[in-house]
Amino acid sequence: MRYIIGIDLGTTNSAISFIDTLKPYWSIELFSISQLTAPGKIESLSTLPSFCYLLSTNEWPEGALRLPWKEEKFSVVGQFAKLEGARVPTKLVQSAKSWLCHVAANRQDKILPIEAADPLQRISPVEACAKYLAHLKEAWNQSFAREDHSSEFEEQEIILTVPASFDEVARTLTIEAARLAGLRHVTLLEEPQAAFYSWISQNEKQWKEIFSAGETILVCDVGGGTTDFSLIEIQEKGKELFFQRRSVGDHLLLGGDNMDSALAHYLEQKFQAQGFSNLESTQWLQLLAEARFAKEALLDTKQVKESYTVTLQGSGSSVIKGSMSTSLTRGELQQYLLKGFFNFLNLEEALKFNKTKGIRTVGLPYEDEPSILKHLARFLQQANYFQTNKRINYILFNGGVLKPILFQQAIIDALAQWFSSSPPSVLVSASLDLAVAKGAAYYAKARRGQGVSIRGGLPRTYYLEIDVKDAQGKIVKKALTLLARGAEEGAVFKPSQTFFLRTNTPVCFHLLTSHMRLNDKEGDQILIDEQEMHRLPLIQTVLRYGKKQTENEEIPACLNIHLTPIGTLELWLESQKTEHRWHLEFQLRSVSGQEDSLQFIDKIRKDETFDTTYLKLASKILEEFFMGTSSIKSNQLIEKLENQLGIERKDWSLSILRELWNPLLKCATNRKLSQEYETRWWNLAGFFLRPGFGFPLDDFRIKELWKIILSDFKSSKTQEVLIQKWICFRRIAGGLNKGQQMQIASDLIETLVDKKSGQLNCKRKNEVYAYSEKIRAFAALERIELSLKHRLGNLILQRFVRGEEEICDYWALSRIGTRNLIYGSAGQVISKDIVEKWIELLLKITPKDPFQYLFLLEQLAKKTNQRELNVSETLIQKLIKKFPDVDLTHRLSSERIFSQIEKDRLFGDQLPSGILLEELKSDLEH
Repeated sequence: MRYIIGIDLGTTNSAISFIDTLKPYWSIELFSISQLTAPGKIESLSTLPSFCYLLSTNEWPEGALRLPWKEEKFSVVGQFAKLEGARVPTKLVQSAKSWLCHVAANRQDKILPIEAADPLQRISPVEACAKYLAHLKEAWNQSFAREDHSSEFEEQEIILTVPASFDEVARTLTIEAARLAGLRHVTLLEEPQAAFYSWISQNEKQWKEIFSAGETILVCDVGGGTTDFSLIEIQEKGKELFFQRRSVGDHLLLGGDNMDSALAHYLEQKFQAQGFSNLESTQWLQLLAEARFAKEALLDTKQVKESYTVTLQGSGSSVIKGSMSTSLTRGELQQYLLKGFFNFLNLEEALKFNKTKGIRTVGLPYEDEPSILKHLARFLQQANYFQTNKRINYILFNGGVLKPILFQQAIIDALAQWFSSSPPSVLVSASLDLAVAKGAAYYAKARRGQGVSIRGGLPRTYYLEIDVKDAQGKIVKKALTLLARGAEEGAVFKPSQTFFLRTNTPVCFHLLTSHMRLNDKEGDQILIDEQEMHRLPLIQTVLRYGKKQTENEEIPACLNIHLTPIGTLELWLESQKTEHRWHLEFQLRSVSGQEDSLQFIDKIRKDETFDTTYLKLASKILEEFFMGTSSIKSNQLIEKLENQLGIERKDWSLSILRELWNPLLKCATNRKLSQEYETRWWNLAGFFLRPGFGFPLDDFRIKELWKIILSDFKSSKTQEVLIQKWICFRRIAGGLNKGQQMQIASDLIETLVDKKSGQLNCKRKNEVYAYSEKIRAFAALERIELSLKHRLGNLILQRFVRGEEEICDYWALSRIGTRNLIYGSAGQVISKDIVEKWIELLLKITPKDPFQYLFLLEQLAKKTNQRELNVSETLIQKLIKKFPDVDLTHRLSSERIFSQIEKDRLFGDQLPSGILLEELKSDLEH
C-alpha cells in the first residue's frame, strides 16, 4: 500500500487527504476532487458536498452529466447535486450520515429523500454514503491509477472518520457503505481525535513545550449534522508526556442542519409578516435550501457579505402570484443563531437539562434541546469535571459551524465562568473544514511509528451478558464487565467467579458495549441498562464436550479475556474438572488494524465450539500425515478425521475448519515431499478456509496462505496439483483482494485462451475436467477488472453459440454476469447493457441442459434494489413469456428465501456450517 488516505465523510462536505509513503518526509497533502458543478462543467474542489441528486429519465441531454470516468444516468453527487437539489428538493438526498444513527429507521431501506414526489425514486442512507465514497474513489483513480492498479484507491490504507459517539450499528453501517463502494482496507477513527491529530501534525516538534502534565484539552466539534465533545488529558510516565483520551460525549444530532431548520422557520415568519400566505411543502423545502445558502454566505469569514436576499418561487396563481423574497442581514443572522444555540448560561442554568429522545417515524430525531452550551455542560458533568479540581486548559474547535469567532467566544466565556478560572487557551487549527481529513492521514502515519499517538485503548467498555442466581434462586440477567474503556492491546483479565457452562446444547454469548459508563471496572457485575449499553450481534454456539451429542452437563469453568494485539476480543473457558478448553473470538477490528466489517450485520453467528483438547487429536492426525510419520493413506485422511471428530465433514463447523487449518499451515513446507502430499494439501487448504471470510482472523489466515501461493506461482506443477490449486482459489476467492485476484486471473487466462484462435481451450474430452476447474476459479474472482470479466464472458458465450458448452460454462457465466454478487461490491457488477446482449443471444440458442440454462438466465436477469444494475422490464417480460410453465415473475422479482441447497449451488461448493451468505439479495440489503 503506497498511499495512506484520510477521508472525512461529512454530513455536509467530504474531504480527502493523503500521504505518499514513497516520498521522504511523508507530508500530508490534500486531494482536489473532480466533480460536476454545472451541466458539462467539471471542476476540482477541496471538498465534495455530501448531497445526492436523483435523476429522472431524459432529464438532461446526453453528455451533460459526463464525468471523466463515466456518464451519470441515475444520480449525481457533489456541488451540482447541492445546487440542483435546491431547485428541485424532492429529488435531493442530504444528511445521509445523520440517518445512519437513526434507531427508528431501517437505514438500509430506501427512505431518502422522505419528501420524494415519486416514492419509488429513493435510496437508502447507506447507499447514499456509498455513492459519496464511490465518487471519491473514482476521482482518485482517474488521477492516480489509470496506468497503475496498485495505486487504486481501494488498494490503499484508508482511514475513515466517524463521530466519536457513533454506536456500533452506525459504525458498522459506515463500514457497510465503504464495502458497497468497493473499499476493503478501512479503519474507523473518531472525528474529534482526527481533528486533534491534525493539530499535532502542525505542532509535532513543539507540543511538549506547550503542555504540562495534568492539563486537559477539550475538542469541541460542531459540524453539519452532529456535535461531538472529547476530552484529552496530558499525562506523564517516566518524565515523558503523552496524550490520553479521557472521555467522549453522547451522540448529538445537533449542528448546521438544525440551524438551517431554525433559520427557515425564522424566514417563514418574516414572509408571513410581509403578508404572504403559508408555504406549501415544496416551498418549505426550497426555503430550507435557501436558509443554508444564506447561512453559508453571511458566516463566510473570507468574503464578508452584509446581507442576503432569500427568494422563493411561486407555485401557481391561485395560491401565490409570482415569487416572494425577503432579506437577511449578517448581524441579524449572527444574533439569531447565537441566542438559539450559544446563548450564555451560568452553570446552574446550563445543568437544568431535560434531555428527551422521542422516537420519530418520519424525519431525523434532532435534539429537543438546541443549546450547544447545555449539551457541553452535561458532557463535562458526566465526565466528573465539575466534581473534581479539574478544569479545561485548552480548547480545539472543529467543524464548519464554529468558524465564526463569536460562536467560539461564547463557548470560551462559558467555560471560564463555569470553572471560575481564566479562559482556556485556543489551539489554532489550520482549517476547521479540512482538519479531520488531514488528521485521519496523520493518525495512520503515527500508527506506523512516524508520529505522535493519542493513547486511548478501547473507545468503549465491553460486557458479557450472564445469568446470575440471586439469594431466592431467581435468575437475573447482568452484565459482567470484561474490559473497561481505555484498555490497551494485550490486556488480560480473569474474573474470580466460577461459571457453569451448559454443554452439548445451543447457548448464546451476548456482548454489550458502552461509551457512556466511565467507572465500571473489570469484573463488575451490573444491571443491564439498555439506554446506556448497546448490544452487538450475538454468537450462538454449541459447546461440545466429548463425542456424545446427547449429554447436557453443566461444567464448572473459569473465564479468561484477552484483547489481542491484532484486534480481537478473545474469550476462553477452562473446565475446572478436566483439561477441556473452549475458545470464542469476537472480532473488533481486522488483523491489518481495520475495524471489523461485520460481514453479516444483525445476523447471528451460529457455530459449534469444540474444546481444544478434543481438536488436538484431529490436529495430530494431520501433522503426522504431512510429517510422513503416519501409516494413513491420502484417501483415508478425511475418514480418519471424521472418525476422530465424530462428525461427517459436511457438518464441520467454522470453528473446526479454522482449527484444522493451523496444523496444515504448520506443515506447509512438507507438502512438496511428494505429489500426493501436495495434491492433498491444496485440497484441504481450500476446504478448511472456504469461503475465505466469515470467521474472526480469516484475513490473517488468507494473508498467510497468500505467501504460499506467491512462492508457488512460477514453479512447475503436475496437472492434478494445479487442479487442486484452482479449486482452492475458487473456494477462498472471497478473502482475496483485487490485486491478488487480478494476479490469479492473469495467470489463469494465459492457459484458458488459445493464442492462435483466441477461443477457450477445451476441445477434447480429457481436457474438460481441468478446463472446468479453471473456468470456475476465474468466475469466482468477483473483484477483478470488469473488462476482464467482459472478455471471458464473451468467450464463454461463443461456446454456447457453437453448441460446445459444458455444465461448468453455465455456472461460470452466471457468476460472471450475475446481478447479485456473493461478496463483491456493486461497482464490480458487469454493465446491464452487456448482460442484456448476452441474454438476447442466449435466447436464440438451443441449450444442452435446460435446467442449467434456466438457472443461468435467472442469475443474469434477477432484479436488485439498484436500478442501474437491473435489465430492462421489456427483457424480463420476454423471459417470462419464453418460459410460461415456470413462475419467473416471482423468481426474477421477489425477495424469496433460498434453500441451503440453492445457496451452495450459487457458491459452487457446500458452505461450511455457520456461514450466512446474503448473495440472493442486493448489496444494499446485506
